[in-house]
Amino acid sequence: MDPEKRQKWTGIAVVALVLIAFSLLFGNLSQLWNIAKDFLSIISSVLFGAAFAFLMNPIMNFVDSRLHRFLSRRNMAERTAKRLSRGISIVVALIVFVLSIYAIFVLVVPQLIESLQKLLSPSNLETYKERIDAWVVKILNGTRYVESYRANSDRIFEAIGTWLSDTLLNQAAILNVAQWAYSAVMLVFNALIGIVIAIYILIYKDTFQAQAKKIVVAIFHPEHANRVIETAQTTNKLLNGFLVGKLIDSIIVALICYVGMRIMGLPYPELISVIIGITNIIPFFGPLLGMIPSALIILVENPLQAFYFLIFLLALQQVDGNIIGPRILGETVGMSDFWILVSITVFGGLFGFTGMILGVPIFGVIYTLISDAVNRALKRKKMPVNTKKYHSISTVEDLSEPEEHPSAPEPVCEAEYDADEEMEIEDIEDDNNLNL
Repeated sequence: MDPEKRQKWTGIAVVALVLIAFSLLFGNLSQLWNIAKDFLSIISSVLFGAAFAFLMNPIMNFVDSRLHRFLSRRNMAERTAKRLSRGISIVVALIVFVLSIYAIFVLVVPQLIESLQKLLSPSNLETYKERIDAWVVKILNGTRYVESYRANSDRIFEAIGTWLSDTLLNQAAILNVAQWAYSAVMLVFNALIGIVIAIYILIYKDTFQAQAKKIVVAIFHPEHANRVIETAQTTNKLLNGFLVGKLIDSIIVALICYVGMRIMGLPYPELISVIIGITNIIPFFGPLLGMIPSALIILVENPLQAFYFLIFLLALQQVDGNIIGPRILGETVGMSDFWILVSITVFGGLFGFTGMILGVPIFGVIYTLISDAVNRALKRKKMPVNTKKYHSISTVEDLSEPEEHPSAPEPVCEAEYDADEEMEIEDIEDDNNLNL
């Protein structure tokens, strides 16, 4: 068969197979999703371990690099220094990680529960009802709806209270007690197993990396293997730079928010600081998502304090966006705000809150891979890779105009290559070096 026809029919076959695969995939999407959830629940301990190792890895690297340098200066054997520094750095990372979890459960969670109990206490709920009732009447005053609202306000609040008690409390707390208890026990069990797996991952991290590279080199052509290794390094850099940096940034923002609310005497500082810290992990939308519910919580308590809180939080977000964030994150993602918005919208719609957090670094990897592929294709065609050169072109021929470069002096003549003469020159240079 003619090579062109073979290539044509091969392309048609590939497109047909892709279409069939997509039709089968979307036709059984719910079944595939159930299988995926069952598989993820089976390997949840491994996923916990990978996540814990990912969080402990920066701490381990920080201690390991400095301790290894210190031990090497003490004339310790390289192998012994490496093993000792790695073991001590893993222990330090584990201690910091466990103490952080302990501090969250011992210091933050009780304060969080206390704030929720105070917020949802019967006396406060009655106060909120009276204030909301007064606001609505004030807004509707002078309209024909005010009398209708006054006649039905009690039934409206009674229906809301019934829904909260029956739908949320009874069903979640009474009917599903066994299920919640089982889920909590399994969560703790998987987390403990995950910590053990994380320790092993950190111990054999270099071995795992070498084995992965060995498999890639064995399977792929050298050029493709280089691209796979480069892609893995880019992914690791983006995930480490963005996720770890964003986590540190959010903790700093939450602490500043807590201290500021304490100084200003605003209500529920523990609860609101946790909300602000968690939502700050989400790029672009995060500060807004945390600001709205926090301001509403303070609004029903004291409208003036809610106004002060909004001013304080806006100032805090400006400090974070212009000072704290750039110093910690830098240009780790390398995308414009438009693509960050697209990644949050798409991945958030597909995977919820987790997608909003992971969408930016994952999309950053995809963006980098596409950009590199486009630049390589342009270089093969000897076209410019700078995007600014494409702003004003009307045709491809506009790119073919030679660029202006300072003219280099042309050689007067080209001497013929003489191997014997070159060998003589090298011998003379070697003799001069020996004499020196």
